[in-house]
Amino acid sequence: MKTYLKKTLLPILSTLLIAQFAAAESAIRPDWAQTERSQARRGGYAASATAFGKNYISFGANVNQASLNDYDTNTGAGANFELKWNLFKDKTDTFGIDASVPLMFNWLETSDYNVDGYEFEFPLYISGYYRLRVEKNFELTPFIEAGCGGLYAASDNDGYWSDRVNFMWGLGGGVEALIYKKFALTLKYNYSDAPNSNFGVGNYHIGYIDRHTISVEGTYKFAHNWAVSLCYQHWIFKKDNTADLGLVKVRFEL
Repeated sequence: MKTYLKKTLLPILSTLLIAQFAAAESAIRPDWAQTERSQARRGGYAASATAFGKNYISFGANVNQASLNDYDTNTGAGANFELKWNLFKDKTDTFGIDASVPLMFNWLETSDYNVDGYEFEFPLYISGYYRLRVEKNFELTPFIEAGCGGLYAASDNDGYWSDRVNFMWGLGGGVEALIYKKFALTLKYNYSDAPNSNFGVGNYHIGYIDRHTISVEGTYKFAHNWAVSLCYQHWIFKKDNTADLGLVKVRFEL
């Protein structure tokens, strides 16, 4: 009798227990692929290179080359700092609204005249975005933005200093392509202007007003909270003056 129990009933009971445990575990934990998709929609973007729906700070530097009608060669440099935070997003983080304060400082020196120009922008922008999942590892996020704030412009013309702070506003939009979560490529257009076209500064163009900005930015998420970006910007501003900027930015997500 004992031998019969060991050889027949015990294996049957063991098989039934294992099957019951596996069924219970499967009911508690859904399909792995479905879980991955669900997590991506519920906040998996925190691990991605996207700039939308997040809270972060970024900082960096730039070099610029300007082509101005009144001067010859114009080179300069600058720094940038941005604070961004999410105001709203739906449960799947498909649609959301962000706010940002992008601070930018630029310095410009002319080669044929002893003129230095300085500019500092401090606006507040509100942006809305919508994610489009094209493929498993490829998403497009179109966005629009609008903002206003202040702009400080100054010039030092061979010892003669003039400066002014004025109101500025801007609007724009673009699209971000998210590739394999770790890479993002963003194309963007922005127009910014100010009511006072010369800022009371001798060299009116120093303020970079009435400006069209076209930018291309690539971002790589290299750690859980860190990302690095390389950006190229082309500016067209007052009286068809132009400038080209190369920027490097580091982002820390909060």
